[in-house]
Amino acid sequence: MQAGKTTVANILGNEGVSDNSGNKPPYRQTQSVRIIEFTMNNVELRKYNAEVEVQLWEVGGNPR
Repeated sequence: MQAGKTTVANILGNEGVSDNSGNKPPYRQTQSVRIIEFTMNNVELRKYNAEVEVQLWEVGGNPR
């Protein structure tokens, strides 16, 4: 569908474009499922700051 889900997943997982050149990585359709794990630092939880481990599941929509 090319709605940008993979691009968002790549940016959140620091796998996206790392410079300001405007170059986009080539489109590759997600086959089945891809799991991206990363850590977010300084997440505000009430009056505390925490380090949060995130597991993002990107699921392909193709029935194959």
